[in-house]
Amino acid sequence: PNAILALEAGGIRIFPNPVADQLSIRSRELPIESVTILDIHGRVVIWYEENDLLSQPDVSNLQPGTYYLLVGSGNRTYGSGIVKL
Repeated sequence: PNAILALEAGGIRIFPNPVADQLSIRSRELPIESVTILDIHGRVVIWYEENDLLSQPDVSNLQPGTYYLLVGSGNRTYGSGIVKL
């Protein structure tokens, strides 16, 4: 099984967190290849493919609460919790 690494390990930054409408995900080196957001039950609520150093998922339709963000980049997966306001 592949390990999920901290975002900082891949040079990836997310902001703002907590987020109301639009999350920004920025990679310093390798392009972001996929973005997945899971709810607290592990269900995928947002998923899409990407090929850029900046990704800005619209999270305005998500209910307030805690979610888990997975970012695929360079054959690795990076993760972090996010809070939706």
